Amino acid sequence: MRFFRSVRFRLTCWYSAVLAVVLVAFGALVYGVVRYQSLHHHDDSLRAAGGYVKEILGRQPDCATLTPDQIADLGRLDRLVLVHELAGHGQIFYRSPDFDTTVLERSEAEFKQLLSQPESFQTVETPSRALRVYSFRYVSRAGRQGVVRIMDSLGNVRE
Repeated sequence: MRFFRSVRFRLTCWYSAVLAVVLVAFGALVYGVVRYQSLHHHDDSLRAAGGYVKEILGRQPDCATLTPDQIADLGRLDRLVLVHELAGHGQIFYRSPDFDTTVLERSEAEFKQLLSQPESFQTVETPSRALRVYSFRYVSRAGRQGVVRIMDSLGNVRE
């Protein structure tokens, strides 16, 4: 009984408590950094692909109809969807052949909100995988407004 009241025991308890707090804080910090990096490591490559898409679409004054060369160049990118406002609706204008568009179905209000933002990143959970989506506004030389959305799989990372 005397041992539990001793200074040695109290100091040991305080040191253990301080060590536990430091280890928990460090673990939470490492977890937060790794999670952030896992979710955002595709952002730079998605932005680069967005620049490439702008270049491809800029070859013609209006992107309502794509040339075979443009379609071939867009086909080299993985998981690409171009959504353009046609008659006030977000109609899918081009999509990659292997991409299921139901993943990104949007209402007209959501589409107009995307048009109001210059660019955005979001993570979309699907039943089979998580996707990182880069969306940016595009205006053709003819004045047609649209949203370009480029996606990449996050693998096993979940938000």
